[in-house]
Parts: sequence; C-alpha cells; structure tokens
Amino acid sequence: MLKISGLTKMFGAYRALNVGNIDIPRAQITGIIGPNGAGKTTLFNTIGGALRPNAGTVLLDGGDVTGLSPHRLAAKGLIRTFQISRDLSALTILENLLVARPGQLGEGVVSALFARRKIRAEEEAAIEQARSLLQRVDLWRLADQSASSLSGGQKKLLEVLRAMMLSPKLILLDEPAAGVAPTMEGVLCDFILELKAEGVTFAIVEHDMEMVKRLCDDIYVLTEGREMMHGTYEQVTTDPRVLNAFLGSMV
Repeated sequence: MLKISGLTKMFGAYRALNVGNIDIPRAQITGIIGPNGAGKTTLFNTIGGALRPNAGTVLLDGGDVTGLSPHRLAAKGLIRTFQISRDLSALTILENLLVARPGQLGEGVVSALFARRKIRAEEEAAIEQARSLLQRVDLWRLADQSASSLSGGQKKLLEVLRAMMLSPKLILLDEPAAGVAPTMEGVLCDFILELKAEGVTFAIVEHDMEMVKRLCDDIYVLTEGREMMHGTYEQVTTDPRVLNAFLGSMV
C-alpha cells in the first residue's frame, strides 16, 4: 500500500533521514522502532506532510504523494496521529469527531443558505457515524462531555476515532501507548486489531515492545535515520545487531 524509496531529509548539513526502502502492506500493522534520535518521528513527519523530503518518493496505492500537505494526504486516505494527543478541548467529545468529517456542505456560505435539507441529512449521517464509533469503545455515554475530561488513554482513542471519521486507508500512529494506563492500552490494542481486520492499514512508531509484539505483523528497525533491519518481532528481538544497538534494555 505504501512504498518509501530513497527518502532523505536534511536539517542544514545534518542528514536526519536516509531511508532506502520501506514497504507497508495493505491491512497489516507495521512497526517502526529504534532508539531516541533514530529518525522515527522525522520519518512520520516526512511521510505525513509536516516536512518536505530533500529526495526520495512516497507512493500510496501506486500514486506519488511525496511532499503533499497533510490535508491533501488526508483526502487520499493517509492520516497521522501524534504522540501528544491533540484534542479540541473547547469542544465536546462528539464535536471532536464531527469537525473531522471532510467536505461538509455547511462549511460553504451559499450551500448554508440554499441547501439546508441536504446539510441536515449530512449532519445526521455524521452524528450516526460518530455515535457508532464512540459506542465501539464505550465513549458514547460521554459524548456531551468536554474532550478535556478524558484520560490520556481515552484521548488516544479519540484521535483514532477522529481519524476513522475520514475513512482512512492508512493511519500513522505515533507512540499510541505513551502515557496510557495498562487497562486502556488493552482497549486501544483491541480496537486497532479490530480496525485491521476490517481492512485499515497501520504504521506504528512505538517504544512499548509488548504493544509492538501484540500488534505488529512486521517491524522496521531504524538507527541514525537508516533502516537497520526488517523482520518479524521474533527476528528483530533476537538479532545481535539490534540487541547490541539498543534493544537489550527494551525487552
């Protein structure tokens, strides 16, 4: 689904990213691991449109999406979440999902004046979609509460739900376990696996190796901005190069 080739990002004279080839298969969960400073976040920022690469290509379903802005990538089905959850705290939990739905008629002045029936039908469909998603993770009962009232783990769930409002093909998850209590981490993992079974593809940057083991079909190991190796969890966690580099203290 996503193919990355020769992707390079420079910050002045410093080469922060120099990735040869990374393939993220459809309807699978691919892990991206590595020590601090390995280039994981830079990789996600470059794939997700926050940074423009200096060289290389990113293909989504065979189409070149290299350097596209986040909103153009979202329209093509590639969504990125963040390590620190970005909830809209002034809005309710339900409203956080509704604002994510793209291309709403009510956003235009003319349609707001002359297409009220269509706008109402669209709003009802959006509410139904949001209700269905919130019910799946037991948050519908809190729908009218402020998003700021949620726990860290619930905010992580909210980010995934907000991504699902855009009917994504691929979600980039940046450290979904960060700041999440074990119980909520289990809920989050279960939901991600459900979405994978429904055909959603994931790439996950994560330091929690138990989560990586539970979720990931395959793993890329980055160090100094390059891919060190690619394999299954068992292959990665027993490879002497990886153990020597950093993993011995993580597993």
